[in-house]
Amino acid sequence: MAVNIVNVSTINGKLATGTSITLNAPSATTVYKINAIYVSNDTTSTAEANITIDSTPLVKASVPAKSTLDVLSKPVYLTDSQTNGLACVAVTGLDYVVSYEEISAS
Repeated sequence: MAVNIVNVSTINGKLATGTSITLNAPSATTVYKINAIYVSNDTTSTAEANITIDSTPLVKASVPAKSTLDVLSKPVYLTDSQTNGLACVAVTGLDYVVSYEEISAS
């Protein structure tokens, strides 16, 4: 079911951090607006970041050693129809930061 994001009851800012992140699909009355995804590499060699939505690749990127990438150029919405949600796959040396809004209808 599509959530009407014009008439909402709440919008909560959220932040998820870690070496792997999973945002499960929201409920039928909620949508997640993914605003930013950052990937940092604290190792001395390049590492491959892999981020999916509903098991479909959203981002596959090489993250240079000792650097951070902003891997999302525009916001994307995650709805209840994306049953596998958003996944930032664990890779040695990579850390993820995901900034998103939880938008709920009444």
